[in-house]
Amino acid sequence: MNTYRSLISAIVVLVVLGSASAAEPEGRSDRNNRQGHRNNQSSRGGRGGQGGGRQSNQSQGDQFVKRQIGLITNTPQAWPGYTLFAPKHNLLTYLIDNEGQIFNTWTSSYEPGQSVYLLENDHLLHCCLVKGVGSIGGGEGGRLEEYDWNGNLIWEYWCTDNNKMMHHDIEPLPNGNFLAMIVERKTYDECMAAGFPPNTLRDDYLAPEYIAEIKRVGKNEAEIVWQWHVWDHLIQDNDPQKPNYGNPADHPEKISVEVNGRNAPAFWNHMNSIYYNADLDQIMLSVRGCGELWIIDHSTTTEEAKGYTGGRSGKGGGLLYRWGNPSAYGRGTARDQMLFQQHDAQWVPKGCPGEGNILIFNNGLNRTSSVEERQARGGRLQGGRNRGESYSSIDEIVPPVDSKGNYTLVKGKAFGPEKLKWTYTAPNKTDLYAEAISGCQRLPNGNTLICDGTAGVFFEVTPEGKKTWEYVNPVDGKKPLEQGDPIAIDERGHPMNAVFKIHRYPLDYAAFKGKDMTSQGKIPGSKPENVPENLSRGRRSGGGQRNQGGNTGRQQGQPYLDGGNLRQQGQGGQRERGQRGQQGQRGPDGGNRNARPAEASVSEFTVSSPVVKNGGSLPADFTGDGSGVSMPVSWSGVPTGTKSLALSLWHKAPDQEKSYWVVYNIPPQVNSLPKDVQNIGTVGYNDQNRAQYKPMMSKGGGVKEYNITVFALSAEPTFTTNKVMRADLLKAIEGITLAQNTLTYTYERPKTENTQDGGKQI
Repeated sequence: MNTYRSLISAIVVLVVLGSASAAEPEGRSDRNNRQGHRNNQSSRGGRGGQGGGRQSNQSQGDQFVKRQIGLITNTPQAWPGYTLFAPKHNLLTYLIDNEGQIFNTWTSSYEPGQSVYLLENDHLLHCCLVKGVGSIGGGEGGRLEEYDWNGNLIWEYWCTDNNKMMHHDIEPLPNGNFLAMIVERKTYDECMAAGFPPNTLRDDYLAPEYIAEIKRVGKNEAEIVWQWHVWDHLIQDNDPQKPNYGNPADHPEKISVEVNGRNAPAFWNHMNSIYYNADLDQIMLSVRGCGELWIIDHSTTTEEAKGYTGGRSGKGGGLLYRWGNPSAYGRGTARDQMLFQQHDAQWVPKGCPGEGNILIFNNGLNRTSSVEERQARGGRLQGGRNRGESYSSIDEIVPPVDSKGNYTLVKGKAFGPEKLKWTYTAPNKTDLYAEAISGCQRLPNGNTLICDGTAGVFFEVTPEGKKTWEYVNPVDGKKPLEQGDPIAIDERGHPMNAVFKIHRYPLDYAAFKGKDMTSQGKIPGSKPENVPENLSRGRRSGGGQRNQGGNTGRQQGQPYLDGGNLRQQGQGGQRERGQRGQQGQRGPDGGNRNARPAEASVSEFTVSSPVVKNGGSLPADFTGDGSGVSMPVSWSGVPTGTKSLALSLWHKAPDQEKSYWVVYNIPPQVNSLPKDVQNIGTVGYNDQNRAQYKPMMSKGGGVKEYNITVFALSAEPTFTTNKVMRADLLKAIEGITLAQNTLTYTYERPKTENTQDGGKQI
């Protein structure tokens, strides 16, 4: 049976979803492993032991899955309540009961970015994804909305500009304020001053986190009343001349500049959840980039949070507790790691079995061994770092804390525990594997609610692992699906019914008192009314509000977070512009030159890159001989009247023109795409029928020439196909091209020792 299952899975992976994109929505791990994980995830049948039968299909080159949607299982052992969820690619938020009946919906103009919460006063907090306005490499937000029970927008808050972005998750507080995770921009020079080794930065800037407590003011303003910054607590052992020099192993309360154990991407810490413990007045953070959870003291003042005195703990803003990866602070090795790009770390709430313990959705990306192997060896893996099968687990630990919130740490040792209190994996482990998003919740009856986020599957299990309830999100990026409809696959290889996380509220929750809790039917086949334009897809107009407490709403035309004043490559720190590209007379990616107005001459519209000058040689990192991530591209001189931008990366081979990268619907205010870009514009299909960046690996010896053409368009292009390739783009932009320019560069593949010129390349 196991052999048969493996054979079927392999066939599905190779035949059905071989063209799934390898772009990573959150975080950046080894690219080859990401590709394998994602293909497995997107094509496997029966996730998490789920019923309903999941089937993958292919039609006219489009990828999708077919499976039963809506309610799969509901048993008397399931904990009764109402489950709140927001489909990741949709504008509606749903509240359903255990039978899958709708009891309320809320409609936004934005997709979730990423969490939603129902408050006791019956208001909904909806985090919004503001696409194209800011990019951190995954989990973007930028805006928060508050709706009343009837769906009226009563408050909104913008937090995104070229220096910061709110993202992923928030936490409502008992005093009516809320906590938010925000990244802030640090320049290359600031990173060098903080002791980061120059060769460890993957980008020319860093976006570390800060935590803010935000108070609502008026209808669209807010005030930041408390802050805690990662940047205030850095330690490094590279340069004794810098003030933060020290041994990270001697200071577990501090954060090493090399905490990730690898080169640091711009989205360095990559926090993805935040929880608050009112009894302890402490905050728990899931820090995916470091493979850790952190706990900090919220009882400090903002000034005390910068140092190491004050607050209930007497330790100021230093980390009170950290767990999951002792090597991050020099008290362990990779063999001791327990968390693998986890999500949704939280305290088990009062009234639930395990109260005060910590529950985590352990995604398992690059997991080094099974939990059982670690448990058998006291939590450690012997014999080095082995990469086992990909699977996710929900893990529960008992933190070493007393009633006053003090955490025990033995001198020279890592924070405990070494063993898990409880864990859940699918009966066939690899049937539950979500390499991104996802969440969990301990329920009052002792069961655990689980969100397999990338598959859009929710289920509840007993402490013994028996499934009592299961539901498959029946909503994709366009509408509620009918039973039997295919579920499309997005450019990252995830089904379009993905959900960031879910939450179940008790039947007697305060928000429901006095409400007409009459069922509105089930979701499959329902037809929502008055659905607005989706502003998460780069069509937002106007600017933001300037808010109190340091928040500036994004104004029209501001650069996004990854496109600000990057440290420039080349002599004198200046961005080098390609003279050949400025002439604008190159090649077939021309569109209609007659559409170009006089004020938008091609000499004003320029295309460049911080990693290669015009006519220069591209670093191998952006090719199939390196990590294969997309290269950074910038442009300037966008003509007046530009409504959209598009990009094409192409190569003229002797027998054909090859297409490596197509991006369209880029918002006009965006002036660059960062390295390994995510979630900006719409990615079209390359000549391998994959909606992703295709690393250059041309056959044969010698130097090859490649071109990136950027188009400024007077309107968003329209297409007659859902599978947009380069030829479709060039046809669609005829008559709407205001300006264009091309950056041309070369690349020569390395040879093996046994290869002569013109021979087989590596």
